[in-house]
Amino acid sequence: MYSGERDPLEQTEVKAEPIDALIRALAAAIIKGRGSEARELRPRLSEALCNMKQPAPDWPSLSTADLPSSPGIYVITSNRTGEHYVGLALDLRDRFHNPIYGHLTTKNKSRAGPITRSGEYIVRVPHIFDSEPGDVDTLELSRREIETYVALVVGGGRVLNSLAMLGRVGETQGIPVVLCECATDAYIFTDSLAAASRFVQSRAIMAVVYGYARTARGFAARWSTKSETDRLAPLTERRGVLVGRLVRDAVGSAPRDAHWTGHGRNGQFRWRVGLLSEADRVRLSRYRRGTYAKHQFSGFLAVRWSERNRAWRCSARSGPGLRDIWVTGHEVWTPLEAAIAREEKIRAEGWERFNTGAYASNAQSINAALGTARFTPW
Repeated sequence: MYSGERDPLEQTEVKAEPIDALIRALAAAIIKGRGSEARELRPRLSEALCNMKQPAPDWPSLSTADLPSSPGIYVITSNRTGEHYVGLALDLRDRFHNPIYGHLTTKNKSRAGPITRSGEYIVRVPHIFDSEPGDVDTLELSRREIETYVALVVGGGRVLNSLAMLGRVGETQGIPVVLCECATDAYIFTDSLAAASRFVQSRAIMAVVYGYARTARGFAARWSTKSETDRLAPLTERRGVLVGRLVRDAVGSAPRDAHWTGHGRNGQFRWRVGLLSEADRVRLSRYRRGTYAKHQFSGFLAVRWSERNRAWRCSARSGPGLRDIWVTGHEVWTPLEAAIAREEKIRAEGWERFNTGAYASNAQSINAALGTARFTPW
């Protein structure tokens, strides 16, 4: 790991020890899931910062093209307004260049969006960790992000981030999650980005994963355990989805650990590992939140339930035009059969180049369900 020329904490002379203790305690509370303690520490840290003024830090800058695929802390600074955005990433390069949620895409919704879209900014990197994303010390990563925020504030900088959103390692897009569709007892392995965009289609999924809500659109969700990720990730294409017996077997390999506190709509639910019981699913469905899908979930791209026809149907792009859409269905199809029919039709017609994104290949999901290597993604 390397740092900039000066450690942010070394710049706080008189108040160094109290601030350091608050930062360490806050990072530990966030990483260990002690939410009430973190909420109590944040205003104390903010109050301590009001009495401090030190020179602004001088961190090394990097072009976005030179960012490494390593965990680290970054600062985006506007050349026009002098405002700062502080962030942490398990993969610095991906955090900027990912075509869906990267800082450089127009789809990015972070507070840094106006800065990066202006084109007038620099990226500084106070800390890069010499480790793989899965091996990084999350407590250290969390602490370093909070330290960076502190250094900017005491240096007189205006930071766009909220202190409440700092130090949250793992609560980012792209992290593996397990979902349970409460109505059907189907288990899904995917990542938080796919879960939010494909199933829930709202920010409610993140509240579920963080533990602030119980369900969103009829799904319960939690972070995937290391064992589940090791077993299922190799079978899942990047930002893809896996559903079926393999997922249920992986989730069910550990004893159930799901707990309720309180009663009624205000009861708190924490699902850590294992399969949900029928009582869990019934109770979750009773108090589910968000706008709920009216159709069944297939687990495959472009395979949807038609309520009107009471059948599964699949669709594909047959050309470059917006209206070049092929759709078919059959009353006896299962979701898997519809996905196979779609895959075979696209290959037979040579439509592969038109079917990307939400219309991409289901090859890996189909192969996982069949237990064979029948299809190859295009």
